[in-house]
Amino acid sequence: MFFFSAGFTPSGVVSKVLRLYIFSFHVYDLHRGARRAVEAFRGRPRRPRRRVRPSPPRRCGDRWLRLLDKYGAYDGHDRVVVQPAGLKFLTRLLSESGAEGVRRLLSWSLVRQWAPLSDGSLDTEGPLARNVSCVETVLAVLRLPFLARVLFQSVSKDRLTDAESLARKMQSTFSGMLQNSSTFQGEPRQKIIEKLSKLKIIIGYPEAVNTTEKVDALYEGLTLSKATLFENWLEASKYKQSIISQDRETMLFDATSAMVFYDAMTNQVIVPAGALLSPLLYSPNGASAYNYGSLGQYIALEMARGFGPMGKNSNYEDELNPWVTPEVQKFYDSVKNCLKESWDIVKNDHLPFHNPPDVDSSFVMDTDTAFSDLVGARVAYEAYTTAESGLQKLSVDPDRLSPAVKQFFVGNCVKWCLDAHSKLVNYAGPFRCVLPLVHIGGFSEALRCKRSSGYASMLKCSLL
Repeated sequence: MFFFSAGFTPSGVVSKVLRLYIFSFHVYDLHRGARRAVEAFRGRPRRPRRRVRPSPPRRCGDRWLRLLDKYGAYDGHDRVVVQPAGLKFLTRLLSESGAEGVRRLLSWSLVRQWAPLSDGSLDTEGPLARNVSCVETVLAVLRLPFLARVLFQSVSKDRLTDAESLARKMQSTFSGMLQNSSTFQGEPRQKIIEKLSKLKIIIGYPEAVNTTEKVDALYEGLTLSKATLFENWLEASKYKQSIISQDRETMLFDATSAMVFYDAMTNQVIVPAGALLSPLLYSPNGASAYNYGSLGQYIALEMARGFGPMGKNSNYEDELNPWVTPEVQKFYDSVKNCLKESWDIVKNDHLPFHNPPDVDSSFVMDTDTAFSDLVGARVAYEAYTTAESGLQKLSVDPDRLSPAVKQFFVGNCVKWCLDAHSKLVNYAGPFRCVLPLVHIGGFSEALRCKRSSGYASMLKCSLL
């Protein structure tokens, strides 16, 4: 409901909660639950692993207790930023549960954070596990300087230029499809195209860290001379927070991430440099069909978030400016209902092959994401087939369908199917691969799906 950050000073009910939390409960009370968890974990029997000497039972627990006492005390320098909805929850919690309820909530939060680290497992899994844990700990606060040189060497300027060209192709194709749309006409079409034309595309890195020299200069003030990893991590974490608080104008994002995303507040699509590392999302020497289906579809679906069910009520400056007429709303509803029906057909064929046994097959599809996925696939497919002259579009004859088009389908699926063996939540993983493609003519024929399967369903959701 709230988090510590550099921000405005709280007042009202938030201040009351904080006074209860910080001044009345004392450090020992806040840590009491965590101490009990640590002591309980110290007594938990552990199975020694082969050729690995287990740590003494009390060493790790005592260490975490010392760290808890040393660094867990509040020193009064932080402020609190509260989400608007958080005030309602805090008010209700305070009125219904009183001080004791608030104390239990906050103490339980501490227990959840500290208890998993106190059982000694990090010290008893061997040198390799400890090294991996160390790297992950460092990456949490120093990811960019840690990976910058490798990233700059791997993602060349030519690759950034190619990715920007691909993104612009998605943008222009999307605009052309809207111009010819029979669904969006008049003022709605004008406002959508205006928002799309104003959409910014950022490829690679934030301006402040787009060279190794800038990264080095940004972190030159960081000094790591403490005795322990934890103390150095704490210094690095503070330094990272100071960088964020100093510049409140520059758009910051994780350049090492492989996740393309749309930022509604600034009407921007961000393609981090990490998304251009081959070969998952982008293959510089591979077939263009794969890149259109993979990175192209990803960029197009994020663009679609600004115009679909989630972005339809705001303009390019993120101002409330509803442009949806009853006819357009009816169109949105019809597509979402069609996707639900299609989902039920595809799910029955797809679940037995791709879901782990413990996943509940009754979870509900996220129709907003499904809508964006469908738009992204159609825009990327249109962009690719118009860029490559001579391709047979929407063919139902697998012998006449270009083999390259099959690579488009594969490119669309690879990025989602990595989640095939994870526990899926809502609409995710392999379903994001299949559902948009079944609405593209020629998909089931190209992959020679059985006519009786859900992949060959005659149900095609109309779009634009």
